[in-house]
Amino acid sequence: MSAMTESATPACPSDGRKHPPTRRGIIVNVMVESADKFVDFMGKTTKAKEYFRFPDEDGKIMHLAIDVGGVALYVEELGNKMDTGAISTPHARLHLNTDDPIGVGAKLVEHGAKELTKMAEQFWGATFGVYQDPFGQIWSVSNSTNTIEDVPKELARKVIPFILVRDCPAYMTFLTDALGAEAVSPPDKAPTGKIMCAQMKINGGIIMVADQCDEDSAEAAMTISYEIGKDEAAPLAKSFTDNGGEVLQPVSMQFWGQVWGRCKDPFGQPWGLCEVQEGPAPSKEDMAKDMEMGAKYDWRYTWVVEDMPTVYCYGAMSTSAANTPAISEETKKTLPAAFAGAAAAGLAMAAPPASAYYTWDPSPGGTTKFTCGPSVAGGGASALMKDVNGDDNGLGVRTAGGCKCVTTLHTGPYDELKKCYEATFEWVEAKGYESRMPVFELYENDPKDTPPEKLKTKVCIPIVAKGTPKA
Repeated sequence: MSAMTESATPACPSDGRKHPPTRRGIIVNVMVESADKFVDFMGKTTKAKEYFRFPDEDGKIMHLAIDVGGVALYVEELGNKMDTGAISTPHARLHLNTDDPIGVGAKLVEHGAKELTKMAEQFWGATFGVYQDPFGQIWSVSNSTNTIEDVPKELARKVIPFILVRDCPAYMTFLTDALGAEAVSPPDKAPTGKIMCAQMKINGGIIMVADQCDEDSAEAAMTISYEIGKDEAAPLAKSFTDNGGEVLQPVSMQFWGQVWGRCKDPFGQPWGLCEVQEGPAPSKEDMAKDMEMGAKYDWRYTWVVEDMPTVYCYGAMSTSAANTPAISEETKKTLPAAFAGAAAAGLAMAAPPASAYYTWDPSPGGTTKFTCGPSVAGGGASALMKDVNGDDNGLGVRTAGGCKCVTTLHTGPYDELKKCYEATFEWVEAKGYESRMPVFELYENDPKDTPPEKLKTKVCIPIVAKGTPKA
């Protein structure tokens, strides 16, 4: 850390903007290379507004506050005069505003934390120190030159840090002993015994902790959980990608009854996008079934029940052996003609390319009847609807969907889709549904320019309640 001297003390800018209320709870403090770029990104994606900034004498941002939906988020630049240098890459730390920073700092050290910045009165008037807990997470602790307010109830769950550690029970014990944390509710556990999510209250704010799935991870990793309104998660995820971010897990309904997705901003920070949960939560029995299924398949699949729109697929009706190699060979023969035929007919592309399976005989030597081609707009397709035989070349528009389906996203080579179907049909049975035909797939990226391990296929299986007569 660079030494602070009186001559190095920067002047606090008087830009006329009001400082956000100093609150208890837990405030996320992100450390980035460029505060301006981060603030610009947050403004474009979450409509965040900057309150004020505090640079050092070299112009590096020591402290910047933005408002994200009514909640303060702090920003610093790497290499500023107060940077400890403990972590030389962009990261996030947790900040506690407290009336007793010296006592809190002493408790952290007592329970194994390392003091990175000595707790002392700083030039801006507050008593402040930085610590690294035994699990790798960075904390800053401070009082304030302003009155410290309690966190309003409606904002307490707006921006929540979610920490993944190697040993979650041990971390919960540390938080309890060192910071007086209280468990909000019993932790959610996977069938393996790993903690998937535990909510704890610290200093009037909420923190979520869980076990690391990656056994090679040695340090704590933080995701910022951002709660938003109904139908806002998917547009926000798109805004992340439009502005240089990346979708890590697509937005979808999760087994705990909440629409959720995970993104990474261009600065490397993961964000969980959570819509406010409406209606009753799933029963413990349903959640237990989903967790058991998820663990069985290494959490590779997340199943969602949704009303799928009708898919109009232009292609040939093909028959092949009911196995992946045979289907792949048949598709290679018919797919070019399907795209050429749709273009010649002037049909607009309306969705990702699709395959729909109208019959499937899983017995030895069994066959499947399917179509594969571009998904076209319904208006132009209606005049070209064909029966099962299609036109002279077997080409035509055929439909799938337009009903309630269970869907899941398969990431990986097409020849691994069999495992996805096995898992999904098992889920259908476990949840008390029956499947119907046609089952269909939507291909979200192009195998011509996508590595096999990154291919994304949305698998859609129509479902009805068990015992429903077949039409």
